[in-house]
Amino acid sequence: MKNYLFGGILILAFLTACQDADLPKVNGMWQLKTIQEKDHTTQAVDTVYFSFQRQAIFSYTLLNGDTSKPNSTVIIYGYVDFPAENKMHIQLDKNNLNGYHTSRVLWKGEQVTYDILKLNSKELILGQEGTRYHFIKF
Repeated sequence: MKNYLFGGILILAFLTACQDADLPKVNGMWQLKTIQEKDHTTQAVDTVYFSFQRQAIFSYTLLNGDTSKPNSTVIIYGYVDFPAENKMHIQLDKNNLNGYHTSRVLWKGEQVTYDILKLNSKELILGQEGTRYHFIKF
């Protein structure tokens, strides 16, 4: 009986280890905390969130504390893929921009590619053209 139990645990561990092992584990919601510019100036941020589901679906959430203004909360959907090791490509869905202009996101245009500088269960650091974006797991 012990052999069957041990064998079952071993097979389960093997199957779990093989799931998407080549993809970074970004799934979940990440809160942007700081942006460090090329000149090393740092800007604190606490109203921007990136969310990832199934290593394929992306959402960008921008919260504005002043609910008296129109469009106080922005949620834009898109897709994420990983074209190379430590690279993340985000493509916004043109059909789901909900009237928002792409100027409401951190980058220019409908797509962006980031370097994944650090990724663990609590912290994500993305880089693009010398700018670093520091996220914490939310």
